[in-house]
Amino acid sequence: MGKAMSVITSPFKYYNIESRAHKVISQSKPVVAPKFKDTIKDLERVLKDHPEIIEQAGKKDAGLDNRLKQVFVTSSHEIDQKRVINPDRPLPTNKHFAGFFELGYQEPEFLTPGKVTLKQILQFLGDYRLHPDEWTAEKIALEYKLKLEDVKMMLEYYKLFALYVPEKGDEKKRKLLKQQETKNFNQLLKQSTDKITFLPDENQRKPSNKEYPTRSDYKE
Repeated sequence: MGKAMSVITSPFKYYNIESRAHKVISQSKPVVAPKFKDTIKDLERVLKDHPEIIEQAGKKDAGLDNRLKQVFVTSSHEIDQKRVINPDRPLPTNKHFAGFFELGYQEPEFLTPGKVTLKQILQFLGDYRLHPDEWTAEKIALEYKLKLEDVKMMLEYYKLFALYVPEKGDEKKRKLLKQQETKNFNQLLKQSTDKITFLPDENQRKPSNKEYPTRSDYKE
């Protein structure tokens, strides 16, 4: 019903719209929005109690003008132009393009015990998938300095994408699929071989002196 009514009223809505628009634009003074009834009552009450307020609003108050000219704002606070930099933990000053990262973000150079990076998670998940007898939860927890409970939970609930090899079918095709799966895992693990230094104490942080590559170092 609403669509039918809009189809009927649409021609009347846009009838002679251009001339009506020019009529509104050519008005020398815009139409003032109507005031609320309470506002009108307040204005009438003020004008009745103080009829001289209209004349005072149109005149310049010399006393007020002189007092405003004598108002100044002064500040005794000294502005420190140079910011004090902590020499033990300086901020990075290299503003060059840092380049593209393999996983979309920059990997930390130092890790506190009990924390791992995404690369390391992919590493031990892949090791566990390929060699579950060798890379047990206890060995992974010892190697990456993690809690055994956390490692067991990750091995149980986090899995890598795997290539499904059906149990039945051509033996030659199944063998090729298994070889392809092993090859994909080896490529994934090869990309995650970067070693990250573990700090003995969480509060010990060393600033990085690494020089990031500039935009000119990358070839198209």
